[in-house]
Amino acid sequence: MYDYQTGHADRTTIHTDGGSTAFANPTVTALTAPNGQLAILVTLFVPGQGAAPGESGELIYYQTY
Repeated sequence: MYDYQTGHADRTTIHTDGGSTAFANPTVTALTAPNGQLAILVTLFVPGQGAAPGESGELIYYQTY
C-alpha cells in the first residue's frame, strides 16, 4: 500500500481461507457502502496456479470504516 501524503509504501499480507498463494491485478477503491458507511473495496485475481481448490478467479471483498 502506498501513502501519497507521506510517500511511504508498506507491504500488505494477502491470504484466503483456503490458502491461495498467487494474486494479480489488485485494485483498491474508496466508496460509500449501501448502508451509507465509508468503505474500502479490494479486488484481486487469483490465477489457477497457486489457487486453493475452488478459489481461482476474481476475489472481491470490502471493509467499512
